[in-house]
Amino acid sequence: MDDFLAFSSKAEDQQDEAGPAERAAPALVTTTPPPWLIYNPTQYDLYAPPLIRLHNEILTCCEYIAPTMSELKHRDIVLNEISSIISLLWPQSKVHVFGSQMTKILTPTSDLDIAVLNVVDDKMDQSQLLYQLADKLKDSGLVSYVEAIVHAKVPIVKCDHRRSQLSVDICINNDSGIRTGQLIRKFVREYPPLRPLVLILKVFLVRLSTTVMLATTDCELICSLP
Repeated sequence: MDDFLAFSSKAEDQQDEAGPAERAAPALVTTTPPPWLIYNPTQYDLYAPPLIRLHNEILTCCEYIAPTMSELKHRDIVLNEISSIISLLWPQSKVHVFGSQMTKILTPTSDLDIAVLNVVDDKMDQSQLLYQLADKLKDSGLVSYVEAIVHAKVPIVKCDHRRSQLSVDICINNDSGIRTGQLIRKFVREYPPLRPLVLILKVFLVRLSTTVMLATTDCELICSLP
């Protein structure tokens, strides 16, 4: 067509003058790489295909946010200390870990979920058992915060370990979390990409909830202004 006029931007002209490798490099929103790529810069291949870059970045991010051996050891210490208190209270009981620690889909800040089974007491119902455990944990000095939440769908004792500040949720005579954890572990074995995808989703939801909380706080502050 004789009347067709071609327009080109200055950026496109510069790309034409660049070499093949430079033209293949995608545009970046920021020149500062995220912390997980600083942690493992070997995965930061600027010229790899986009899906390969995304794949590598997801795996590197999961490696970056995974608990260290020291953090895992501290979680075991917390579990042993709380298990000792439970054993003194109910000698015939069995303590089981479920949730993210059971499925290995956890971050350093993930809660420690504990199920106490074989708790038999004909004189107390489940609510009274939870209150009894909460009082025992409070008297031990092991926790900085403890609360028996008896009206939830799954009643629990929620507490914070004093030294590590690790949050712990404890349920009694309820094995639904254990059965769910076993199912998730089966899925993770059969579908290996499931674990990194769930971890990335966890990070996204934490960031989203933090953003919502900050936005809500800002709105409340603005509304309180005269």
